[in-house]
Amino acid sequence: MRRLDKVLLKGLVTASILLIAPFEAALAQTLPEGLKFKRVKKNSSSLTLKNCNLAGSIKKFQVTNKGKKIQPAKGNRDAYTFPQRFSFFACATQDNVTSLYAKKGTNGAVSQFTFTTDDFPENENDGISSVCPNGTRGIGFGVLYKPAADASDARQGKPVVLLQGSNKNRASALRIYASNGTEVCRFSFKASSIPGVNGGADHYFSGWSGGCGKTGSQISTAARAASGNSSIYIEWKGGQCLGPVNPTSRVGGIG
Repeated sequence: MRRLDKVLLKGLVTASILLIAPFEAALAQTLPEGLKFKRVKKNSSSLTLKNCNLAGSIKKFQVTNKGKKIQPAKGNRDAYTFPQRFSFFACATQDNVTSLYAKKGTNGAVSQFTFTTDDFPENENDGISSVCPNGTRGIGFGVLYKPAADASDARQGKPVVLLQGSNKNRASALRIYASNGTEVCRFSFKASSIPGVNGGADHYFSGWSGGCGKTGSQISTAARAASGNSSIYIEWKGGQCLGPVNPTSRVGGIG
């Protein structure tokens, strides 16, 4: 009886294999011709898909979190989370329906995703306006953002913001936001040991106690992962923020 059970079980497994294999082959045959995959690079956590009309009129998407999420590159919509992390992505239209195709490896099985705008709901906060209710303004004279502070301690190689004269806000810290209003860093105030240095400007450092400790490049990566682009906004005063700012580039000036 036991031997017969084994024979039957073996037969069932063999039958299952025979049934599944043709289904996988048929699925592979239905993939659009000329499908070209783009890879999330190892040194990057995101990938941009252009001319990819996946949901309504939204044509540009950002794959983030190293292939775990996807969201519209612009606007204020939440991300869709994949059931697993993928490394390769392609976008194609077949039978008037645009789908996203994803796979884990070069020769891995392909998963197909078809979206609607409901898969990317409007974020309940209003993006940058939720944290900068009185708007934003560019950085001009009297404000300086440097991607690498001139210091020999933990501040070295990490960003600093200098506020001079009427641009000072007397805050103990400055929050740094991605373009969708997500906080991606914090710069903390440090009193200067040299009175009047840099025109008496107040100094706020990423690398000082209470700061996030990130470099400009790391802040850029965090902003892109949160919002789809690397620009940041700096909390200022009166409900306003300064920006957009490229976190890896120097901008502004002091006297």
